[in-house]
Amino acid sequence: MEDKFMLKTVFNMEAVVAQASRTKTAYPDFDQEGFIGAVDAHLEPLQFLDRAQLIARELWSRLPQPYDRAIGIILESLPEENTSQELEGYEGFIIMPLSMLVAEHGLGEGDFDLSMEALVAMTKRFTSEGAIRPFLDHHEEKTLAYMHRWARDENVHVRRLVSEGSRPRLPLSSPLRKFKADPGPVLDLLDLLKNEPTRLVQRSIANNLNDISKDNPDHVVTFLEDWKAQGVMDYEWIANHALRTLKKQGHEGAMKLLGFDPQVRVVVHDLHVEPQVVERGQEVHFVFILENQGDQDLKAMVDYQIHYMKANGKQRPKVFKIAVKALPAGGVVKVTGKRSFKDFSTRKHYPGRHGIDVLVNGKVKASVSFEVK
Repeated sequence: MEDKFMLKTVFNMEAVVAQASRTKTAYPDFDQEGFIGAVDAHLEPLQFLDRAQLIARELWSRLPQPYDRAIGIILESLPEENTSQELEGYEGFIIMPLSMLVAEHGLGEGDFDLSMEALVAMTKRFTSEGAIRPFLDHHEEKTLAYMHRWARDENVHVRRLVSEGSRPRLPLSSPLRKFKADPGPVLDLLDLLKNEPTRLVQRSIANNLNDISKDNPDHVVTFLEDWKAQGVMDYEWIANHALRTLKKQGHEGAMKLLGFDPQVRVVVHDLHVEPQVVERGQEVHFVFILENQGDQDLKAMVDYQIHYMKANGKQRPKVFKIAVKALPAGGVVKVTGKRSFKDFSTRKHYPGRHGIDVLVNGKVKASVSFEVK
């Protein structure tokens, strides 16, 4: 069996040695052996972010000051630019500790422009999405002005920095609380990226809108309604991905925008689940009949929602996709599904009463319960 990939391993000694060599070329007085030895002595037990911080700290302690001289050396040490329109492979992760140094040491008023230059250079190699965020917190107006210009940049990775770096809930980063409360500045940035031709940036736009929808759902629906009216490039793909959280929540505005009427006359018959008592590690199977009682053909987004029992004795629902079903007027269709109750590192199952809801276009149409032992 192959070993499971662990994200922390992108920060490995091979990457550290390569960065040390590039730094030595840019700065002949660099203590290459000391840097490699210090990282090697502490790297193994650390997790992803701690490894990045270790590399950043040991590198910075061996660079000359002031800030502009140290950053100049780092910029000279950068590898070749990424010419692909995707983020590929794992070699580029070594840029992350370098961008962390900019975010930690380059927030001073006099260092701002150099820091922006450095983050752009780094994002052309990998991404500086995490490092731009402290600048949005501390220098919002000036940083947004740069990002407005970057939205027109010919480099796809610089354009992606605009959409990815401004995500209110970017993974592995602190939230941008001001933008969670008021997403207006972020939506202004995203609007500059409409008709973006690359899937890389489109995906980032959709992820950003999905972030915003968790705090400001109606803002996102209104924003996408405007894009739909304008005929924005690849609108349907972007909207479908941007509204994935709202679809699971059955948000009526999102459903209507995607062409699913929450008020359709669809009835669910004969929902039942087997077995009624499920051992952990087993599967639960369910079946039901969908009937379109309306006089028009329709498409129905059919999902199911399991109310999982948690360790605190309370239930928490989680929505899973089934399919989009075409239902002619008066038509019926049989739907089957199953769900495993095997424990994983990301989900542990607890004994107790569970439930399954069938959702059609975001609305609960039928429910049934079962027991997990």
